Amino acid sequence: MIKPISKLMVYLVLLLCACTTVIAQDIVLSKDSVETRCKVNSMSSTLIKFTRTDNGLQDSVETASLRSVTISDSTYVVYPLAFANEVNLLSMSEFQQALAMKDYALLLHAKVILADAVFLTGRTDLPPSSRTKLLPFTNLLKAQKGLKYAIYVHTDSIGKAYNNLMISQKRANSLRIFFVNNGIKADNIIVEGKGETEPSAETNVSDRRVEVQVTSVEKLQILYAEKYIPPVVTPTPVVEEKKAETPVEAISVLQNLEKAEYKPVKRAAKKPISFVLSADGLYAINSLSGDWSSKDGIGILQGFGAELMFSYYPKKWLGLTIQGGMSQWKVLRRYMTDNNEVVYTTRSTVQRIPLRIGTRVFLGKTFYIHPQGGMQMLNLTIQNSDTHPQSNATEKSNAFKPIVGGALGIEKKIGKTAILDIGLQYFMTPNEDFSGVREDLHYGGIKLGIGFKND
Repeated sequence: MIKPISKLMVYLVLLLCACTTVIAQDIVLSKDSVETRCKVNSMSSTLIKFTRTDNGLQDSVETASLRSVTISDSTYVVYPLAFANEVNLLSMSEFQQALAMKDYALLLHAKVILADAVFLTGRTDLPPSSRTKLLPFTNLLKAQKGLKYAIYVHTDSIGKAYNNLMISQKRANSLRIFFVNNGIKADNIIVEGKGETEPSAETNVSDRRVEVQVTSVEKLQILYAEKYIPPVVTPTPVVEEKKAETPVEAISVLQNLEKAEYKPVKRAAKKPISFVLSADGLYAINSLSGDWSSKDGIGILQGFGAELMFSYYPKKWLGLTIQGGMSQWKVLRRYMTDNNEVVYTTRSTVQRIPLRIGTRVFLGKTFYIHPQGGMQMLNLTIQNSDTHPQSNATEKSNAFKPIVGGALGIEKKIGKTAILDIGLQYFMTPNEDFSGVREDLHYGGIKLGIGFKND
């Protein structure tokens, strides 16, 4: 049976835990039931450090002086360190009463013998008589939400140790199948065959036994506390110095400083930033002349493109961005005879290296408008085939051109820091003359990006 003093301490833990109400902010509940509203900074078996929400000052409390600590939606039950390896034996009536009263603090350090789980000598299957008797206990466990259980099967020392271990493991599997088939979730129950490795320490309990123990409770965790011993600090020797006379004006200033009320300085929170690496696909919107375009003059798909964008968020709804990258178009033109025979070809490659700045304005949590502007380097390479009238000459040209445009899209949070960025883009490059092209350049398309944001 459970020790009277230990049982009393555990019930005190339960009583104080039951009085704890989980609210949005952290609470440290002391042994005198005084609630301190705070933000917990660190926890250990000796000391819990926290910041008070009323004045912003840092403070600490000895773990051993607490009964429970509630952090957000999780409650830590504080046990003495001596309880770490102690598991008490409950009777079936005490176990059922603890479940009914939700006495989880008691159950986490206790076990019960399942007397109805009886196996025939040398057999590993659960006989029908035991199945019938175990149904009420199964319904009792099934009714408890958020609890997980462990079932341990033991044998006596008659026979070989290896055979006894194998028999206990097979019996444990039979019990697990029975409980799962009768409605207990498979994730909420583990079984283990112990064989003859753990003979009973109780004189009135047989070595051939099945034990049930509550292993965990949802939103309830255990914290073992030990006595806090403050570190020894050697005081620095004080060297007396001759005090200089303080002028009257300085005394007045010091007196005013002593009367001034201390107000903690609140540091401003760091502004969020993000990095996004995106892949772009752009189409030319207008017809371009010469070897820039396809045979029909439109529909040039960007062969590949990628950009890296850095964003700084002075407000939740506003981001300041800078981005750069590189994209490339490739076009192969075929010059045909009337009989559809290829006379010669011209291969054109256009590379864009843009650098843009912009503002990203959020309309809601995910949707954004992103106007941008900047400069870009255009590099054009034209390679003729061997049968070209100008032979296989290669022509290269480049120019700096302005670029304006923007994007509409969504920025979706994935997990704690990852983000997914999907958008529609449009850009225009004012152009007077570049390699035979005199029209302004218009192009649009889609982008798909992934990155992280530290808010």
